[in-house]
Order: sequence, then structure tokens, then C-alpha cells
Amino acid sequence: MEILGNFLALVAALLFAISTIYMRLGLIQGNIIAGLFLIILVHTLLGVCMVFIASLSGAIPTINYLGIIYFSLAGVVSSILARFFRMICMEHIGASRSTSFKVISPVFTITIGSMFLHEYMSILALCGTVTVLLGLIVVIYSTQGSNDEILYTKGNIKRGVAFGLLTALAFSLGNILRKVGLEFIPSSEIGFATGAFTALVCIITYVGYVEKKEFIDKIVHSYNINFIYCGVFSGLGLYVFFLALRLTTVSKANVLVITEVLITILLSSLVIRKYEAINSRLVLGSILVFAGLILVINY
Repeated sequence: MEILGNFLALVAALLFAISTIYMRLGLIQGNIIAGLFLIILVHTLLGVCMVFIASLSGAIPTINYLGIIYFSLAGVVSSILARFFRMICMEHIGASRSTSFKVISPVFTITIGSMFLHEYMSILALCGTVTVLLGLIVVIYSTQGSNDEILYTKGNIKRGVAFGLLTALAFSLGNILRKVGLEFIPSSEIGFATGAFTALVCIITYVGYVEKKEFIDKIVHSYNINFIYCGVFSGLGLYVFFLALRLTTVSKANVLVITEVLITILLSSLVIRKYEAINSRLVLGSILVFAGLILVINY
């Protein structure tokens, strides 16, 4: 079963990488709020279908209100805040670089664990943390060095870096909340659907009070099929990652799923080369981040 879990984590990484490419393509001409709404809407529809199929097979466990609360919070933090931050980051520094920031989220997870859960890092984990930070510096340097080569319309390196770090923190908190939620309700379907539905309610509430009729115009005029594709692949990736967490250890699953950054770099160079400048420093920085995370997660 553990081998299957490791394989599913790699599949999730591939699905996340594909969704990142579609997100970047959608942001070229699309609107952030409209794109976020479409992605979460697709997630909710997928979640409803998954719960329905699971209920037919009798795979739905007893519902616990604490599990629902944790899954709901994970949906707000990970599905809304993390994706919103990542979209802004992506607009400024591109798909591959935004992914490089996302993969440092396990560092935040370990830091939070040591502060509030009294899970202290070993020397090996600290060495891994330093390696991750060095890789991040290389990634930032590659962004600065190649900024003139990238066709950005809103490119701002400092803002991109700031929102990249916020993205990593939000994804980290989201994973912690999901893990706790699975302890109360051991169901990937319920966890995925609850988070997606909560996120959809939140964004509809925001639209109703802030955007109002202007949002409908944004959907109509900036509608982009790439956001739909992004929602499908990211939703499937999240569900597959839920399954992986139930079959293998969290450490191994996290190490395998962060190969998303390397897959994204490869896909960016093949699919959106016009909008992404890939260079040796970016690749080196991503490899350092990946190598450091192996040490951090397996301390």
C-alpha cells in the first residue's frame, strides 16, 4: 500500500504542475477573481461528484463536526488565500518561479510544529532548511537576472517574492488543517468537498458585497477556458494527494509531491516559453530547494 501511496503522490505532483501551466495561461488575459471563482467552482462540482460516488459504495464514515470545521478552514486558507496569493505572485514572476516559492511550505510546517506542537528540528533538518533558503535565493536571483527577458505586464519582483512567501505559508497552514481534519473524518472525499464548498461560499459572499454586478461582467468578458482546465487538474491533484496521505507517510508524500516544481519548469519551457524565461540558475535553485526539503522532511 505504501508503494501505491508514493506513486499517487507523484501523480498529484504531475496534476498540480499541469494546473499551474493552465493558471498562468489564464492569467495572461484573464482576471484573478474571476479565475479564482471558476477554479473553486470546478473543485466544488468535483467534490460533490466524489462524495456521491463514495456514498454509493458505502465509503462515507461518520461525520464529525470538528472534522468539518478543520476541512472548512483548510478550504478558506488553502483554496482561497493560497491561490489568490499565488495568482498575484504568478502575475509578477511567472509560473515556474511561483511554484519554487510554494515548495518551501514544509519549512513553515516544521517551524509552526516546533513553536506550537513542540516538535523540534534536528541538526539534519536545520541543514535542510539552510539548503532550501539558499535555493530560494538562487531562484530570486534568476528572476532578477532574467526580468528583462520575460514579457510581464505587471512585473514587480519584490511584490512577487512577498506574495510567493505568503503562498507558501498559506499552503502550509492548509496542509496542517487537512491532516488534523482527516484524524476526525478519515475521508478524502468529505475533506475535499467540504473545503471546496466552504471556499465557494466565501468567494460568492465576497463577490456579493464587493464586486456585485461588476463580477458578472468580469466573468463574461474575461472568461478563460484555461481556468476551467486549471480547476479540473488542481482538483484531481488535491484529491489524489488526499489518497496518498492515507496510504503512505506524510513525509514521503510531501517529498514526492514537491517534484511539482521541477515538472512545472519543464512544462513551462515547452508550453509557455514565450512568457517564461527558464535559465540554469532557476533550475539550480529548484534542485537545491528539492534537495533541502528531502533533508527537512526526513529529519
